[in-house]
Amino acid sequence: MKWNMKLQKDKRKRCRAFIKALEKISSEYGVAIDSFGAPYVLENPQRITYEVDDDTESLESLWEGKEGFNSFTNKDLAK
Repeated sequence: MKWNMKLQKDKRKRCRAFIKALEKISSEYGVAIDSFGAPYVLENPQRITYEVDDDTESLESLWEGKEGFNSFTNKDLAK
């Protein structure tokens, strides 16, 4: 139980830091992202890329282990 609480605390800390960094980069580039639903906070940091769906113009996050990840062909992830 203590491990789970420590992991959850770490996830909250990383999520707050991410939001702060996202605010900075959004302001710098003039790009805002709306999200409905909770963010994914992974067990450990790893390479994450984003794609924009041409039909819906939705922003999609991709990372190894995400359901449906293998159905995407993203050359950047192979680097």
